Amino acid sequence: MNERIGDVGSKSDGDGDFRFPFIPYESQILFMKSLYKLMNEGGVGFFESPTGTGKSLSVICCALKYLRDARSDSNRQDLEKNKNTEEEPDWITNFASNKLAENLQDERMRLKQKIQAKQRSKSQSGQKYTRIGEDDLVIVSSSDSESDSEDSFNIGRRTVRWKKQKSESDVLDRPTVIYCSRTHSQIVQFIHEMIRVEDSKNYSVVSVGGRRQMCVNEKVSALRSAAAVNERCSELLESQRSHIKSEDQKVNLHPDVPASKRRKKAPKSSQKGCPYYSKKRITVLSDTIRSEVHDIEELVSIGKKTKACPYFASRKAMESGYDFIVAPYAAVLHAPTRDSIGLVLNSKSVLVFDEAHNVVDAVNDAYSAELRSIDLNYAIKAATLYLERYEMRLSAQNLFLVRQFLDVLAKISKYIGSMSLFPDSKQVLKVSELIFDCQLENYNLFELIRFIHESNICRKLLGFLDVYTDNCTEVVDASQEQPSRGCFHACEGFIQSLTAPVEDGRVVVTHESIKFLMLNPAAHFKSILDSVRAVVFVGGTLSPKQYIAERLIRDHSSECKEQKSRDSIVEFACGHIIPKSNLLTLVLSKGPTGKRLDLSFSQRQDPELIDEIGRCILNVCRVSPAGVVVFFPSYTFEETVHKQWESSRILASLANVKRIFREKRGASSDEMLKEYKNSIFSSDATTQKQHGAVLFAVIGGKLSEGINFSDDLGRCVMVVGMPFPNPRDPELIQVIDHIKTTIGSGYSAQYMEDLCMKAVNQTIGRAIRHAKDYASIILLDHRYERASIQNKLPSWIRDDLISTHQFGQCIRNLSTFFKSHTQSKL
Repeated sequence: MNERIGDVGSKSDGDGDFRFPFIPYESQILFMKSLYKLMNEGGVGFFESPTGTGKSLSVICCALKYLRDARSDSNRQDLEKNKNTEEEPDWITNFASNKLAENLQDERMRLKQKIQAKQRSKSQSGQKYTRIGEDDLVIVSSSDSESDSEDSFNIGRRTVRWKKQKSESDVLDRPTVIYCSRTHSQIVQFIHEMIRVEDSKNYSVVSVGGRRQMCVNEKVSALRSAAAVNERCSELLESQRSHIKSEDQKVNLHPDVPASKRRKKAPKSSQKGCPYYSKKRITVLSDTIRSEVHDIEELVSIGKKTKACPYFASRKAMESGYDFIVAPYAAVLHAPTRDSIGLVLNSKSVLVFDEAHNVVDAVNDAYSAELRSIDLNYAIKAATLYLERYEMRLSAQNLFLVRQFLDVLAKISKYIGSMSLFPDSKQVLKVSELIFDCQLENYNLFELIRFIHESNICRKLLGFLDVYTDNCTEVVDASQEQPSRGCFHACEGFIQSLTAPVEDGRVVVTHESIKFLMLNPAAHFKSILDSVRAVVFVGGTLSPKQYIAERLIRDHSSECKEQKSRDSIVEFACGHIIPKSNLLTLVLSKGPTGKRLDLSFSQRQDPELIDEIGRCILNVCRVSPAGVVVFFPSYTFEETVHKQWESSRILASLANVKRIFREKRGASSDEMLKEYKNSIFSSDATTQKQHGAVLFAVIGGKLSEGINFSDDLGRCVMVVGMPFPNPRDPELIQVIDHIKTTIGSGYSAQYMEDLCMKAVNQTIGRAIRHAKDYASIILLDHRYERASIQNKLPSWIRDDLISTHQFGQCIRNLSTFFKSHTQSKL
């Protein structure tokens, strides 16, 4: 098999030996050749390969070949360095070459032994965590005492030590591949594919996940949200390293507070911290991670058996270096997160973003910051109580900065409070305008942020609340939503955002919250582009690619143009592996009565138009087998349609043909999906006339991305209208204005279309999930006939798209399509 693949190789794409686990499709060979060339030469690439074409396996085999060849190149370079000026006999040259190859194979083992020896040495040197008292809640200057290095709330110090170890392990210059995706399930699936490739055993592969996915402490993992898990984990680590001895610390800050409102002393068991946070056991688990390929679920299972935390073990595994990292978006896109986990990007790193249509939004989310009024007020109350207790024990400089911290928060809170007169409005400001309106222009926010980081005041405040009563929650109405214990970090994040360049973002204020909206993702993505060898955007559907290119990699400076010019961008799109006869894509511009299907915002409330859509769907359901999925542009419109069809009896007619299901706003869809599947696969239909089911879903909802409607679950996928965003949305207006300023008014006009078609493409991608699948896709709106719209569809859909100007033509094509597949099964 490998010999056959090798025949298609060339010097630019390597010898073609991708070591695919089975004979690849031609499209996979072309995909790997093009991707390898990009990895080898560097640059930026867009690789579009429809779901079911094996793109994950292609990425893995290509990435491993890149790592394998990089080792070989290093081998050859070392050999050249070791050659004498005089010509040596062949047997000496061959011996040297073989010896260097053997040394490279042993590199990982030697490196592991070196790291483990250091760890054992440190372990045996008698280093211990110091149990600390109330003094450790006090902010001290680094020059005042060296005890701050042992501060139980100072996790950042440990991260710095790990970084130094990484440098000793020569991580900065080694070739690496970093694969990241949006969801935990996608990462697990990718690791399962990697395990299938024999060559993966020769490389150090580390899976990076969040506490929510990797926590093995059942009392913590059972918490509802990721934020709650993170907070509880931090609390347990703090309690594990500190022990408050003073009896005075068991009482309330103020002696006049009645005993009934004082925090009760925590049970003894809760003061022991997390039983899985053991340095020795974590080290052992980190060795296991480095020695074999494991997905996160396997690491969790091993962690439970060995009583070691896989979250911290995976971080520790990165100390000794890695070849392949599998991580969520946030771990890679957010620079502070990269630093905290020790993820290093270098000139030999290849960065692969899967499901890359999400990357722009992920960068914006990573650098945006939202602060709820309830959290802000809670943080102010807690910080005020902290200052009351420790004011006399703080240095003059620290006291000054803590007061500044409180002043800044109080002024922001006052500004949010002024919005209570306009509860339904949003105010949008530049950062400079907010600073002026809040009277913060005389504060050095850069110095304040540096103080917050270096003093670890957020952790100290969190520890302060652990020790003392919750009387600061008295400012919160018990019947209302409660503040988050992550409120201090939310405050820190928002103040940090106020130091961003003025044109990079805007501040959006309501009576309930204040938010920094990142408008310039390219500013943060540039540091990634400048650091790595290649950036690869991969997805089943990346169209319209311009959306990613303009928002992330458009060059704004001559320096960036020299390094990552738009001429260096590679675009690869392969067709689907299904035969063309397995897909029928139709544009429907007129209904059964000849009424034009114009679902623009100004027209779509017309009852006659809504009924015409209903008649279209009814007739399509009559000729379509099994499951039909209908996507609407919004929940509001779906509700309007449903109400109108009830009135006009179209819904009753449809119920006689297929059982009806709906994706409802805010409701769980799991049980509904289960019933939908049962209705399709069950042999005992409600009536003999019913055949299958129809599901009404919403573009942008849970079912439009992440849920697969393969085979009978989605024999026909219909998109009603076009999901253009609301042009009057204040946040969208700011994005458009920023695009006009930085990119130009030409693209700003296309941006709305890009947003719309990005959503449409992800929606119609729910059908056709494997090589033997077949389905029809119907786009209901005359606007889909426009060339500018069709050009933003994926090529495998666009190339065979049929525009039907008469409804009867649509039904005939549809009927013929399904009959041909029914007959082929006989």
